[in-house]
Amino acid sequence: MLWLVLSCAIDSSQFERRSGDPELVAPTVSAPPAPRAEDEPLYQALYADEVGEEARPLGQRARMMAWMTTLGLTPTQLDDLRETHAALMALEEQHQADREAHGLREMEALGPVYAAIVVGLAEGRDVSDQAVPLADAQTELPSLHEQEVARTREALDVAAAWVAQLEPHQQRLVQDSRYFLRRRLAPMVNPGDYEALVGTRWMAGDFDTRSTALPSDDGMDLGGLWTAEAWRAHPDDLLGPLQQQAIALMALSEPGIAEAAEVMLGLRQPLDFGPRPDAPPEETNPPEP
Repeated sequence: MLWLVLSCAIDSSQFERRSGDPELVAPTVSAPPAPRAEDEPLYQALYADEVGEEARPLGQRARMMAWMTTLGLTPTQLDDLRETHAALMALEEQHQADREAHGLREMEALGPVYAAIVVGLAEGRDVSDQAVPLADAQTELPSLHEQEVARTREALDVAAAWVAQLEPHQQRLVQDSRYFLRRRLAPMVNPGDYEALVGTRWMAGDFDTRSTALPSDDGMDLGGLWTAEAWRAHPDDLLGPLQQQAIALMALSEPGIAEAAEVMLGLRQPLDFGPRPDAPPEETNPPEP
């Protein structure tokens, strides 16, 4: 939903090319700073992500808990995070329910026309006479656009309310949640979210999306995202308030974030990946560490 309201949030002056600064031309891409200097190698290694899905739940939990530790979230803030995640999931469920209901209406209105076009093309007949019935059927369908924009704004407000109760130094670290959002922010994986955060449209193929196992490899540059931005503005300068709000929304709605908070609160065993903290042992299904 994010791209509906975020794509115009950055002023064009923010993309003026900066030259002569070697640090901007070749930026260092890294994980969020570790709370202690001795933790820095671990945080950098965690940033590499996983290729498959088997180890990903454990890796994501480690990254999420590292982010929460870096922010220094209090028990109250962790509880609020869980409630915020639940509220966002309720909005997402309603969003999906509305789209599924709309899909049924589409099938009822458009299905017969599409079927006539398909059959006509299969038989080699002229199907140009289906243009008016198709346009009429599309016009009669109610639009979900305004409803989806309103729900997206509501979700952004929910995320912003959680960020607002953080201390100022914590708020500055919220966008470091990119630490565990790497897959979502890869430009060829989720171009809608990517465009909303960067504020511009890139041509397909402009970015390398290679996976890599080592944080020092070039592929860790989020598909070239930060290098490209370095020619225009430093990433943290580029992300305006609405983009930062979008990052917070994605972080707070990311699968596993509430469970990671429950581990931090002592409400869930560290390796418990079951559906709820009080689930009996037979209902839990933790991956092998």
